Amino acid sequence: MNASNLPIMQQGLSNLSRPRFSPGLLLEDEDLTAGVDYTRNLMKLMFSSLFGCGVVCGLKVTAVSECDGRRLGIKIGRGLALDCAGNPINLPDDVSFPYDPGCEKMPKELWVSVCYIEKCCRKRDVSCAPDDEGEAVYTRAVAGFEVRVCDKQPKCACACLPKQTQPPRQQEGCCEEHAERNAAQPGISADATAEDFCRCYDDHINGVCGCDCGCECVVIGKLDAFDIATKNEKKDIPADSRMVRNIRPMLMGHWNCIKPKQKDEASAPPPGDGTRPPRG
Repeated sequence: MNASNLPIMQQGLSNLSRPRFSPGLLLEDEDLTAGVDYTRNLMKLMFSSLFGCGVVCGLKVTAVSECDGRRLGIKIGRGLALDCAGNPINLPDDVSFPYDPGCEKMPKELWVSVCYIEKCCRKRDVSCAPDDEGEAVYTRAVAGFEVRVCDKQPKCACACLPKQTQPPRQQEGCCEEHAERNAAQPGISADATAEDFCRCYDDHINGVCGCDCGCECVVIGKLDAFDIATKNEKKDIPADSRMVRNIRPMLMGHWNCIKPKQKDEASAPPPGDGTRPPRG
């Protein structure tokens, strides 16, 4: 028996579906929407599989003491992130806003995250004739963002945290495993090592597929709120970004751009792997 005659043992279908058109076909709204959904779902699948969740670029967090330490002025630089489902969270411009605890004491720390949201707009009447009762529907869905500030580590947000007591990996229930990991990981300690922060990339490096656990937020920094509030300096103080999961791809020419004194010979790639000298 040759290879072409071998029986097919198993077939299946993915979650991606695209429309097919033909001459004379009466198109409905579902057909046109399916074309848009296919492109969007494919993009999200590729983004989440290739990069995972985290900050692509920008989104630097700073804060300054205001009103004699009674509130903070928080600023977030423009940038881009991906949530767990592969949705792009785009801040096209810098964002500034005050954090005022009111009558409460200034918390010791503040976790800042950005979340993906959508807003529907542009209503139109879909009635077929003037005599029919009109019905208005939204015709646009605009991607947006929401900045969240809380005094505790978010329960469902993409971040790089050192593993403490790691529960065993489950065969099923990826989302439950994700929740257990977050519950077992308190805030980052000052004595955390570089290895602690690199562990959050292990699954990605080993080719383990992630899952969409419904977390639409990405941690972009942690502020020592009380420390900042007690300072009279009128300059922006950067947030602690050690827990931020950065996912910007590394270009092959990266090794040519590192200063010679910063190169680590032990971790240098083999010859022919992006190490050739730049063309002059």
